[in-house]
Amino acid sequence: MRSIFGQKTVMLIQLHKLLDVAQCYETLRIIRWPTGVICPHCSATNVVKNGKDSHQIHCQHYHCKACQAYFDDVTDTVFSGSHQGIHQWITVLYLMNLNVSMAQIAQELSIAESTAQGMCATIREGVVKKNLFHSLASWLKLMNVISLPATKDNLTKSGKRAVSLDDDV
Repeated sequence: MRSIFGQKTVMLIQLHKLLDVAQCYETLRIIRWPTGVICPHCSATNVVKNGKDSHQIHCQHYHCKACQAYFDDVTDTVFSGSHQGIHQWITVLYLMNLNVSMAQIAQELSIAESTAQGMCATIREGVVKKNLFHSLASWLKLMNVISLPATKDNLTKSGKRAVSLDDDV
């Protein structure tokens, strides 16, 4: 893209502003609890809704009737305790899949590069270990946003991809 003065200009899309935050939380719930909400503290299913978060208004709070614990959609996930919204985390996941640099991620999200670096490190360490990466990547594929490259983590012993996002999900 060129400006009228012949200098190269950069246009930021800011993908995180295009994502529906409510849909991000709903998708997280479906991926995390496909058969219904389960208490992360005692694994009980006797759980009731207990309002919404005051800052992340689409984040559901719960109360476990079995152990009396309170938790929310992101408790015990890599998103827990973060000041960044879930839509920003999903944007980082998408951009990481495209091998975008930390500086570009920071610029896209209007955050410090150190924050982007921390988010990427958290995703690498936590999301892949919990196998949430493939579920979120599948969801993003449904949105026609990304494709998952073959890596050592998603290859079978025969060298074929264990997860194919090109297949119907």
